[in-house]
Amino acid sequence: MNFRCASAQNHHVLAGYWRHVVYPFGMAALHMMALGYPLRTGELALDICAGRLRSQPLFDTGFICVSPGVLVHLVSHGVTAEPQLKRHACGDWGIVPSEDAMVSWLAVQYEARIMSIYDISGKRVWIITEADRSVTTLLFPEEY
Repeated sequence: MNFRCASAQNHHVLAGYWRHVVYPFGMAALHMMALGYPLRTGELALDICAGRLRSQPLFDTGFICVSPGVLVHLVSHGVTAEPQLKRHACGDWGIVPSEDAMVSWLAVQYEARIMSIYDISGKRVWIITEADRSVTTLLFPEEY
C-alpha cells in the first residue's frame, strides 16, 4: 500500500518521520527502521497521530475463523464479535500495548500479520489477520 501525505506541511521527509511516526510510537518505530523498513509519512500515520480512527476498513479480513473456545464463549453470552472485527479492520487494535499497535500499523502498510486484542464479555480475545489477508482468526491467548 502506498499512502500519500494529507497536507503540504507533512512533506518533510526526515522531520516527518520523526514528528509523525517515530515520536508517537517510540522504540518500535526505530526498531522497524533499523530492520530496514522505510517508514513513510502518510495518511495512515497522520490519522493515528491525530487520534482519529477510520470508519472504512484498511484491509480485507478474508475468511473469518473462530476457535471453538471463543465460539462457545460468544454463544453462551449471547454476543457477536462483529463490533470488534469492524474495529480491527478499521485500525483500532483494542487493548494491545502501544508498541504492538505500532507493529500492527506497519503490518497494514507492509502486508504483514495484523493483531488486535479485545475484552469480549470478560474474556480477552485475540484477532489475527494473516499477512496474505486470506483469513482472520478469533482465539483466546491460551489457544494460540
